[in-house]
Amino acid sequence: LEGGGRLAEGALQAGIVDKVQFYIAPMLIGSKNAKTPVEGRGISALSKAWHISDWKAETIGNDIKIVGYIKEGR
Repeated sequence: LEGGGRLAEGALQAGIVDKVQFYIAPMLIGSKNAKTPVEGRGISALSKAWHISDWKAETIGNDIKIVGYIKEGR
């Protein structure tokens, strides 16, 4: 899936995501209205977060690409 934060949250809640890929750029942006990769309700505790396992990172230009798998039994 490629889409916005609401689609990502819906797919994670539905349990249909097994692999994720995201990029980190060496810059800081944001505000109270800034978009996030996963929107929706959020989580009430870190223990309820979707954990990523077997992840690998590589640099692409100035960015960092991370690929990993959603850990079962979050």
